[in-house]
Amino acid sequence: MPAFARLQPLGMTRRSLLTIGAGAIGLLLTPGWAVATTCSSILTPRQTRGPYFPYDQVVSYPIREDQNKDLPLIEANDNDLTQLKGMTGIAQGHIIYFQGQLLSSRMTGSKTKATCQLVAGAEILLWQANFSGRYNHSLDDMAQLHFRHPKTNEMIERVHDDSFQYWGKATTDADGRFQFKTILPGFYPATEDWFRPPHLHFSIRIKGYPEFVTQTYFSGNEFPDIDLIHELNAKDGILRDSRIRHEQQEQVIVEYQRDPEEKFPDGLVGSCQFLIPS
Repeated sequence: MPAFARLQPLGMTRRSLLTIGAGAIGLLLTPGWAVATTCSSILTPRQTRGPYFPYDQVVSYPIREDQNKDLPLIEANDNDLTQLKGMTGIAQGHIIYFQGQLLSSRMTGSKTKATCQLVAGAEILLWQANFSGRYNHSLDDMAQLHFRHPKTNEMIERVHDDSFQYWGKATTDADGRFQFKTILPGFYPATEDWFRPPHLHFSIRIKGYPEFVTQTYFSGNEFPDIDLIHELNAKDGILRDSRIRHEQQEQVIVEYQRDPEEKFPDGLVGSCQFLIPS
């Protein structure tokens, strides 16, 4: 990971519904799974991959930081989406740091508690829209590329950003932690009467286990248009899918704040634990 990726302890806010005991950190002795402690039984919800996953053949502007052509594009970029290697430009938008931790859950006799394991060496893939709500994807090139802001009536152009990476990869460390530096994605119209709120897509890949796909959403008073973001979160057809329990929905709405220690002075920091079934 680049120098910025000095992971901080995961903060326990009202959005941090999953907890692990302090004694669990550092128990991992070998790569893979490690016994941790009892934790919440609220599993991270599976959510749709969506239509804009950056398969090589559908990417409009190929971005490859790792020149190993055996790697698909989504695995060829690092965890800093705000700047491309070898280029001086910086992505447009409000910079954020997403700090994650991956745990696996095995239910015990209790209906409310589970045994957690920290997961090291897992591959975490992130993809998202840029500041204007546009994906680097051929299908999005054919979608609605301008729309009126639902509150201000301002015309928003969904444009490409040459300095934005659009997707990246991180690997969980010995404590199951990982981090991305990126930007707040724009919202965009999914249908005539449905705007998708800003969100991040994640693919969690652990050797020998099925891929796990989910999304996270945004909260935090430092963001512009936060009232609108809350409204869009409340009405989003994917986040508010009736098959997802309310506690699970709230678990993937991540609150972003200024870092009180100012180790990340250029952006807001959000923390989330992914708890997936073993």
